[in-house]
Amino acid sequence: MWDSTDQLVRQSSLEPLNVLIDGYNLQMPGGTGIKTYTISLIQALQYLGLKSLVLTGLPDSNDPVLSEVLLADERARQEMDLRQYLTLGGYGQAALKLLKYLVKLWCQQPHSLSLSDRVAFKNSPMSGLLQADHILNLEGCYETSRLLYSLFRQQTTIRCRQPIDLWHRTYPILPLKVPLRRPHANVVTICDVIPLKLPYLTRDRKKDYYYTLKTVLQERPMVTTISEHSRQDILEFFDIDPDRICVTYLPIAPTPLTDESHLCKEKYVANPLENQQLLHFLQRYRLKPQDYLLFVGTIEPRKNLSLLLKAYLALDSELPLVIVGKRGWRAEQDLDSLESMFGRYWYQRVKILDFSTTHELTYLYQGAFCLVFPSLYEGFGLPPLEAMSWGCPVISSDRSSLPEVCGDAALYFNPYDAAELQKKLTQLLNDSYLRHQLIQRGIARAKQFNLDNFSQKLWHAYTQVL
Repeated sequence: MWDSTDQLVRQSSLEPLNVLIDGYNLQMPGGTGIKTYTISLIQALQYLGLKSLVLTGLPDSNDPVLSEVLLADERARQEMDLRQYLTLGGYGQAALKLLKYLVKLWCQQPHSLSLSDRVAFKNSPMSGLLQADHILNLEGCYETSRLLYSLFRQQTTIRCRQPIDLWHRTYPILPLKVPLRRPHANVVTICDVIPLKLPYLTRDRKKDYYYTLKTVLQERPMVTTISEHSRQDILEFFDIDPDRICVTYLPIAPTPLTDESHLCKEKYVANPLENQQLLHFLQRYRLKPQDYLLFVGTIEPRKNLSLLLKAYLALDSELPLVIVGKRGWRAEQDLDSLESMFGRYWYQRVKILDFSTTHELTYLYQGAFCLVFPSLYEGFGLPPLEAMSWGCPVISSDRSSLPEVCGDAALYFNPYDAAELQKKLTQLLNDSYLRHQLIQRGIARAKQFNLDNFSQKLWHAYTQVL
C-alpha cells in the first residue's frame, strides 16, 4: 500500500487533470481482455483522483432520449459497420454512411452524453461506460479513422470541447490524434502483439496492424503492457526505448468502487458465495459443485480447445466438461468435431455456454473441480487468475505469460501435448491434497493482482509524460 500522505499529495496535484480514454472495446457487446483492462483503468483513475473521459463512436441522434436508446442497441451498432453493406452489394448505402461519418469526423466535435435512468444500462454490455466521469461521443469516429488510415496512412485529429491533459489509447491500433494541454502526454496500452507473433492464429489485417502501431509508437508515447513477457515481445518487434515501457499487471475482475458488499475484508479479493446460491445456479445447467471441468475463453484456434477435447476424450472420468465462451474465428473447427468424438449425445458430456456475465462466471468458477486453460499464447491470461480468486484450482498451459501470472499456483502442461494434459487431469482427480494446495496458493496469488498495485504502476507511467 502507498503511504497515505504521499497518496494525498499525488491526488491533490493530479485532481484537475482530464484523461481521455478510447472506448473502442467498451462499446463492444461481448467481453474482451482490453474491455476488462479499460474498466480497471477507469477505476484506477478514480482511485488516483483523476477525471476519466471516454471517447465512443456509437450511433447518435439529435434527440437526447433516442441517443440513450441507441447507445445500448446492438443492432444500431451493427448497422454502423460499412463492411456489411459492401458484402451485400450495397455500395451506395456504404458510400452515404461513409460520407456522413466523414462530415462528422472533420466538422464536428465529440459531444457529451448524459445518461438518465430511462434506459436500463446497468446489466447491458454498455455498463462499463457508466463508471466514467464523462462520455464523449462522435458517431463512426473509429471505423472512419481506421478506413482513412488504411487508404492514406494518416492519423485523424479529433478536437474535444473539454481540455484534455492526457490521451490514453487502450486499443493501440487507433489512428487518432488529440490536441493536448500538455504536449506529448500520450500513453498507449499494448496488451500483446499476438497478430505479429502468431499471425496464423488471428484474423487481423497484419499490414494495417503493423503500420498503425508503428505510426503510433513514432510519437514516443509511454507504453503500458500487462506482463513482462508482452514487454519483451514488443521490444522484439519495435524499436522502442525499454524505459518507455511499463508493466501494469491487470487486477482481478473489476467491480464498482462504490459497492464493496461482495468483497472480502482483504480488499479486491472475491468473497465466496453461499452454497445455497451456488447450488441453485448450477441446477439450471444440471451441474453439481466440484463435479465438472471448466474451460473459459473465446472458441478460436489460439485458445486451443481442440487439445482439451482430445485430452478429455482420453480421460477416465464421468465429470462433464463445461465450455464458457463466445464463438470466435474458426470456432466450427472445434464444435463440428464434438459428435464424431463423443457420439450423438455429446451434449450430455460437453456443455457449451455461449456467453456468461461476470456474475455468472463467479458461480461457474466456484463450482468447478478445476479450470483448464490450454491457450497457445496470452498477453496476460485473466481467466486463471479469476478462477484462483474464487478458490478454483487451475491447470494451465506453460507458454507465454501464463507461468509469470500464475506462479506456483497452477499445474502446468505443454499445450501441444494432449497426453500430458490428460496425465495432469488424472493426477489432480486422484490427489485431493494437491487440489487443496493449489486452491490455497491460488487465493494467495490472486491477492497480489489488485487495484492498488495496478494504480501505482499506472501512476508511474503517467508521471513520465505529465
